[in-house]
Amino acid sequence: MSKGSELFKNTLILGLGSLSAQIVGFVLLPFYTHALAMDEFGFVDLMTVAFTLAVPVLTLQIHMASFRFLVDARSSVEEQRQIVTNTLILLALFLVLVVVGTAGLWLLFRPEHVLLVVGVGICMALLQNFGQISRGLGFNLYYAVSNIITAVVTLVGALIFVGTFHWAVTGVFSALIIANGLGALYLVVALRMWTLVRPSLRSKNVCKSMLAYSIPLIPHGISWWVNNVADRVMISFFLGTGANGIYAASAKFVTVLNAPNSMFMMSWAESASVNLKSPDRNEFFSNVANSALKLFGSGGLVLIAGMPLLFQLMISDEYSGGLVVVPMLVVGVVINVLAGIYDAVYVAKMQSRRVMVTSLLGAIVNLTLNILLIPLIGILGAATATTISFGVVAVVRAWDTRRVVRIRYNLRDVMALIVASVCVIVNFYLGTLFWNNVALAVAMIFAVTLNRDYVLMAWSKLRTRNC
Repeated sequence: MSKGSELFKNTLILGLGSLSAQIVGFVLLPFYTHALAMDEFGFVDLMTVAFTLAVPVLTLQIHMASFRFLVDARSSVEEQRQIVTNTLILLALFLVLVVVGTAGLWLLFRPEHVLLVVGVGICMALLQNFGQISRGLGFNLYYAVSNIITAVVTLVGALIFVGTFHWAVTGVFSALIIANGLGALYLVVALRMWTLVRPSLRSKNVCKSMLAYSIPLIPHGISWWVNNVADRVMISFFLGTGANGIYAASAKFVTVLNAPNSMFMMSWAESASVNLKSPDRNEFFSNVANSALKLFGSGGLVLIAGMPLLFQLMISDEYSGGLVVVPMLVVGVVINVLAGIYDAVYVAKMQSRRVMVTSLLGAIVNLTLNILLIPLIGILGAATATTISFGVVAVVRAWDTRRVVRIRYNLRDVMALIVASVCVIVNFYLGTLFWNNVALAVAMIFAVTLNRDYVLMAWSKLRTRNC
């Protein structure tokens, strides 16, 4: 199987889980915006995105080390057992410390929902770490199935706890605890995790090596959180949680691109690690980068053109003010895809400190611009700050990694995307609903034409399976 085909296959498999989460997210978005008060929805969104910071940081990013080390240990069962054993030992230690700290916090201050919040965090940590073990061992399908289970149970739990029992915020968190817990339990059974654990293989040296790789990723994790989540915190601080609810409703739609971006980056990190030393790495990396730019760039245009119609169909009128930030958020996601291409080079070279430095730079830019722009132009300032910070990270990483791999972009495709983007975005802000629908149809034709090779490949595979 060719390198490109292997990457395409892994991306499709990982996409099964991301697609299920995406569908559930779209189903729950109008449900939550109607079932929860605006402040409640803003609080739930703020807490949910906060988990993306707390879980990796409190577990010292050990899931990233387990994945990367397991990729290199696929030919040795004994090495796999040693890595898994020491990963779980470290994870158990971190979670015990979290529980002890939370118990003290609860006894002193009794903050609202703290036990539920911690319960969600623990279950997410288990699912995240077991999922990366599954990926590191090469079982991407198990990883995808666990995400599907989590998504479906989240949907059912939310409908029951929030829709039927009217538990509001408590119902949302209860559904997340059960869903993530069941997803983690599935991976334990599917991987037969007990066969991979050997207490006799515990090793301080292995733990030190894994922590030496993962700890420098903590600032990267914090920086990633700042670049992706600080806008919500800043909006809540300057404008209130109600404004964050409006912003969050718009940002949820952009996850149409974020979800496939996440699954692509997971597959790409594995392929980059395997192929970085190959003699044709420049051509391979350039092909992947150009393909990603075309897929996500044209997909972003379709999303922007279709947003006015989607907002009318799915979102309560009180959230309509969030529509203005969509183009900027979409541009940010596309730029972040390119930054992720270069990020995989650092992962492949195990240069976690360089990931940290570039991410910190982006975080500083993001925080500074958020503080300057949100008081001036509201939620649009937050989207602008995030997009500019992604651009800074992408440019710096492209410059820094040029000594390892040279990525060249197809100028014709880049110019076509720029011209099409200007036309679609101008029409988005100035056009009527009729012209927005026309733009949507044109954007879809443009996307299919620009990615015709992949459309034909997917069609060919579909026909072959049906024959």
